Amino acid sequence: MTMPSQGSNANKSGKILEGVVSNALIPRGFDIIPYREWIKLTQAQKKQRYLIKNAPYISIYKVAETEHVPTPSSQSLSRSEFIISDPQNNIFCRVECKWQAVSGSVDEKLPYVYLNAIERWEEKEIIILIDGKGWKKGALYWLKKAVETRKMRTKNDDRKIMVMDMVQFQTWCQSCFS
Repeated sequence: MTMPSQGSNANKSGKILEGVVSNALIPRGFDIIPYREWIKLTQAQKKQRYLIKNAPYISIYKVAETEHVPTPSSQSLSRSEFIISDPQNNIFCRVECKWQAVSGSVDEKLPYVYLNAIERWEEKEIIILIDGKGWKKGALYWLKKAVETRKMRTKNDDRKIMVMDMVQFQTWCQSCFS
């Protein structure tokens, strides 16, 4: 019997956090739809609540790779887990999930996530959903402090970036989506 790889275990743990998002929103009237199907909907169809999966964006790395290419191919796109779309409440919020069950290298990616949030994500609301007990000391503090102090953000950037754990996300959902 083969033991699952560390990457396989991390992928399964990440799915737990994605499940929390789905389970918080489905009972509140959200339908789950892949981004590639959502973009094909008419404006009238987009007036209902959707939890959009695999939301693409051009990462800070891909911009550097493709800066001379006017239309990057779909292979150059990175993806966030979700966008929450609720036209009734004027919410169109990107959700990036990061789970760290055991000590590892995911916390080293937090500055990358933050830079993508401030430089590449265009949504007016952004949630960086973080949970698990394996984060290195100081990693979550750094991310929360960067968000709180608006580290490297321009003065006219009025987007709302939030760092939440699973409980805070549930509370946010309860307050936003009755």
